Amino acid sequence: MDAAPPRNLAPWETIAQELTEAIKDGTLLPGEEVPTIGDIAQAHGASVGTAHRAFAQLKQAGLIEVGRGRRAVVRSHHEKRLE
Repeated sequence: MDAAPPRNLAPWETIAQELTEAIKDGTLLPGEEVPTIGDIAQAHGASVGTAHRAFAQLKQAGLIEVGRGRRAVVRSHHEKRLE
């Protein structure tokens, strides 16, 4: 049986995957500020909306904490999600 060919990721999925890997491999440490949505969009040649969708995915996964009027930060591995 042949393995299914890898599917192409949407731009927001690619951004979310790269940020997830940076968090998991320690490039971005707990408590550290994540680059802004604008910076991420510019670095990936994507729209702000695309970068925002990637951030929403990371927030949903419990990897980052986002608050109005402040920068997103990497969540501690020991923090429990409150939802």
